[in-house]
Amino acid sequence: MNASMAVPNWLATAGTLEPAPALQFLRDQGNATPAALSVLADAALAQVETDLGRAQHWLAIGQALQTHVSAGSLVAEPKPTPSSEANIPAAIATAQLAYAQARIAAHQGQLTEAENALRSAQAIWQGANEQAWAARSLLGLTQILAMQGRYTEAEATARNAIALLTTLDSAPDSAPDSTPDFARLLQLAGAHHNLATLFVYTERHRAALTAYEQAATVLNSIDHTRLDEADVEQLTLELAHNALNRASALTFLDQPEAAEQALRQASEDFTRIGDFPDRGRAQTNLGRLYLRTGRYAAALRAFDRATADLIGEATSETTLTLDQLRQADELLLEQAMAYLVMNLLPEAEQALARSEALFRSADQPYELAQTLYTWGILRLRATEWASAQPLLAEAAARFATLQNHFWLNRTRLAQAALAYRQGDLQEAGTHLETLWVTAGVTATNEQNRTDTSPTVQTDAKEPAGQLTWDIAGLAELHLLRLRLAVEQRDVVGADATANTLASLLGLDLTEIHSAVATSHDTPEETARLTGPLPHYALRFHHLLGQLAQTTGNFAVAQIHYQHALAILEEQRATLPVEEIRTAFLDDKAEIYVDLVQLLLERADEDPTLVAAAFATVERARSRALLERLLTATSGDATHQTTAPHTATAEGVAPGQPANAPDVAGDAGTTAATDPVEALRQRLHWLYNQLLGESGSRNLNSRLSEQLLQEEAALQRLEWRRSTLLHQAEPVDLQTFQAALADDQQAIVYTILGREAAQGTEAPDPSTETTNRTSPLPGEPSTSPPGAEVVAFLIDRNSIRVFRRLTDTVALQQALDELRFQLGRAELGKAYVERHQERLRVRLHEVLARLYQLLLAPLRPLLAATRLLIVPAGPLHRLPFHALWDGETYLLANYECSYAPSASVVVMRRRQTPQAEAITSWAGLAVNDEAIPAARMEVTGVASYFPNAHLYLDEAAGRQGLERAAQANILHLATHGLFRPDNPFFSALKLADGWIDVREIYRLPLQARLVILSACESGAGQIRGGDEVVGLARGFLGAGASEVVASLWNVHDESAVQLMDHFYRHLVSEVQNRPAAALRAAQLAAIAAQQHPYYWAPFFVIGE
Repeated sequence: MNASMAVPNWLATAGTLEPAPALQFLRDQGNATPAALSVLADAALAQVETDLGRAQHWLAIGQALQTHVSAGSLVAEPKPTPSSEANIPAAIATAQLAYAQARIAAHQGQLTEAENALRSAQAIWQGANEQAWAARSLLGLTQILAMQGRYTEAEATARNAIALLTTLDSAPDSAPDSTPDFARLLQLAGAHHNLATLFVYTERHRAALTAYEQAATVLNSIDHTRLDEADVEQLTLELAHNALNRASALTFLDQPEAAEQALRQASEDFTRIGDFPDRGRAQTNLGRLYLRTGRYAAALRAFDRATADLIGEATSETTLTLDQLRQADELLLEQAMAYLVMNLLPEAEQALARSEALFRSADQPYELAQTLYTWGILRLRATEWASAQPLLAEAAARFATLQNHFWLNRTRLAQAALAYRQGDLQEAGTHLETLWVTAGVTATNEQNRTDTSPTVQTDAKEPAGQLTWDIAGLAELHLLRLRLAVEQRDVVGADATANTLASLLGLDLTEIHSAVATSHDTPEETARLTGPLPHYALRFHHLLGQLAQTTGNFAVAQIHYQHALAILEEQRATLPVEEIRTAFLDDKAEIYVDLVQLLLERADEDPTLVAAAFATVERARSRALLERLLTATSGDATHQTTAPHTATAEGVAPGQPANAPDVAGDAGTTAATDPVEALRQRLHWLYNQLLGESGSRNLNSRLSEQLLQEEAALQRLEWRRSTLLHQAEPVDLQTFQAALADDQQAIVYTILGREAAQGTEAPDPSTETTNRTSPLPGEPSTSPPGAEVVAFLIDRNSIRVFRRLTDTVALQQALDELRFQLGRAELGKAYVERHQERLRVRLHEVLARLYQLLLAPLRPLLAATRLLIVPAGPLHRLPFHALWDGETYLLANYECSYAPSASVVVMRRRQTPQAEAITSWAGLAVNDEAIPAARMEVTGVASYFPNAHLYLDEAAGRQGLERAAQANILHLATHGLFRPDNPFFSALKLADGWIDVREIYRLPLQARLVILSACESGAGQIRGGDEVVGLARGFLGAGASEVVASLWNVHDESAVQLMDHFYRHLVSEVQNRPAAALRAAQLAAIAAQQHPYYWAPFFVIGE
């Protein structure tokens, strides 16, 4: 409401009525007047930001009244009104309503309607010499023109507003009584703010900072001691907005310390006055700042807090309308960029889809162009080059139309990266040379710097001081130039680019060379060689290593690779969630691969480097699982339930509530109160639809889309309540050897080369320059096409390396053939029996081919009776125990067990007593027509144990599983649902729903051994760091020492027979070794001439 106008009594009643009855009520009360129209306009304006639907309702009543007033049909004898109301002309009230209509339309993204309404109001005010209101309309018009990309018109409008308000401020006696000095000064500050925003849109960030400072000067000139409480709060709000926007300019000018300080202040001010939406915007900008400077964990926390303020913690964005999401539009785009940096591509895609819908519906060309650019980077990162090209081309065209050279340069840099990834080095070089010219004609921007961050550069050729490059863009430009020079063996060009890049990143290349020469591997040295931008220093050291390797300086190359890995692992260790730690490594395998290959190439001159190569392989393998195991067994596996607004590290005052309930829940929560439980119940229904009554998958596009939306919402909530992981260091060779038994050998596979590192690096998505899949510089010409498969054969006293066993092309062909032959067995038992001999011959052929590729070179040295196999990449889906040597299967001669990594083996050996007695067994089986033998399986097995507990039918639910998990051995006979598209949502069916990997982690598991007699329970999707994500991982992460699982679908009847044989041998075997018992059961199946499809999927993970 206007400060001079009291809220009339009739307003509350009118607000409960629809427009027509409300108009009649006003007429009956004698309030169908221009003054009432002004009150309704103010009521609408007051709720535009907080309750758009309510604002629209006030507007509708006002429009009905305005039509009535315009028709001249006022009541004959209106009630007496205060003079402040009675003196409002009908035209002025109509203008106020039009202004409210413009604000509402702009909030809905209807910019043309908003502009028309504003111009109508402006014409009325100017005609009535209402200069204060006319100035206010100019401020709104500036914003609307800017949102449409009409920057020249918007700038002229903003300058007119500043001139008009400055004139009013200098002659206060001429101002209308309804516009006190305080309000005029706020408007003047707002005009400077709007002008600054225009400069931001056109990347004139130095000019923007000046305009923001001018606005701050106006605000700070106000004597707050003469203001009432409401005005003090308003001034605090305006100062907070000023700090928020100044920080944006400081961020682009690469002054992160000053920007962070301003954002913290803004966040604290918004918290103090209870403005949570604006606090969310401050947290969004803080997340952007952290992302730009490589502080990924802090960025994620800031975005979480912003989500809570702008959307609500317990809400799924997928269920919200565009209008509900509109205030979070910038957050969604920033989250998409963050997800892209973390290699969370599905999450990035969902956020971008919502961003694009928002910006297209609101006709916001600047933000839309940014969204299209980010889409292009996403497609480039996913190697979908044909899709990336038109997206980047459209983004470039839009930025060119907007005359935004800053983003145009970034887009052209992404096009250069695309050409490089496609192998067109000439086109990539042409793009880079063009960009190099624009970046080379620069002027350093050192004036008014308040921190020690690296220097930003601006293009001296661009008009009006437009920023065309920042540090991030220049770093990406130089990194791609350096990579191109290294690949082309242009040592001179590479050295020159490296010197320029080092200076840009705040590093001293001479000091780097000196440190490399002395090789003091200390945290202090790592910090010196990292500088203020670790995400760029990581890639810089990696490329310096490749450059050194190209010139034959292998020792120097090794040290650079080790520094790159140290930076990488320091960054990874800060990430709070297992899935993010895992995905983060998706595009960084090349660093590990380069170091391992270099060490193995030098092993002839220094045999100790073999142990170093093994240790590096372990550093890259299943680290997140190792940390999950350490957390589960340490007794600290509690949920992270800290509310997003309790931490003061990012500028949020302690003790302030979030605007959504804590999602951690408690034992008494239900679907009605716990959003996680509500989402899980919807997913249970969808999983049942997916599996169908027959037990076979029934996936269609609608169901798939529903699944992805619900799972994305649940995943975000799960991330906020995730267990805080311990840090775990991988084992060295000597420690692993000590963990092996005397009669045991380990075969540790790894994959090295260009396919192992495909999609390498995940740079800042604002300046993407991912690697092309190419041979390493200096790679021996004898390397086979594709990545090479390498095996380490290890016993307690020795290690042997087998290089180039095969390449991934030949391996994948054989694995595809194996899947095809096994798939033929799924045509039914009758088909298998009818074509048994032909199927056996074809299957033996491919199993023999795989044996020759992977095991035949090692066979002369396989002297032990027990083999521990640590697969890599696609080998995790291979039943090594079923490989055929031409006469028999591997398991006929060796007891085989499997492990995700050598470090996991060592940890389990340390934590699990050997030959532990079996004191209890528990079995759980669901009642399902698709697997009728499940009940028979567990009831039959129970007879082998005097202390057996069965959970059948309705008892086979969540509570039954938790009780069953207390036994020494847990046996589950149920449906398994492996989700290669979203592996953490792989699930087991229970009587009362489904339980996925994250829920399995939280089981109170005491069982040493878990038997998963369920389809694809041992299948896993391979993520970064060779992390195998599937159902078996859930039980390993919950604390199981050993898991018996299946690589493919389980045949119901044959599983009953195999499990009976398994348990018969398990209880009679002296050491109760599951691997020995499973081997005996599988040999019995072979003796019975069963097709391998029925017995080969089962394998033992662990010792």
